Amino acid sequence: MTSQTLSRQTGISKSKLKFYQNSALLPDSKLFTQRQINDFVKFIDEMYAVGIDLDKLKRYTELQNEKQKLIAAQTTLLKQTLVQLDEKRNDLKLELAHLNYLQENQSLAECELRQLES
Repeated sequence: MTSQTLSRQTGISKSKLKFYQNSALLPDSKLFTQRQINDFVKFIDEMYAVGIDLDKLKRYTELQNEKQKLIAAQTTLLKQTLVQLDEKRNDLKLELAHLNYLQENQSLAECELRQLES
């Protein structure tokens, strides 16, 4: 996203956004949605306006980026686990079908055996 677009969407001047960018106060755009970025930048702007120092805001930005990376990693892990569970479920369905087949055929074999005995 361009600084002009972000400025238009947030109401924050391009020069202030450039300052925030140079101070490493903007979130990683690959980790956040556009709405999250807009809200984040507005929050940073508000905090800076009330006197929160740059080091604390920078640390906050770093923590938010780390948090989003963790969420992305957890999401990936859970999706992989879901695929594995789905594969296991399919395997169990096949095993159950096989057992049902064996049970049905065993019943038929027992009937045939009884008929032969009589």
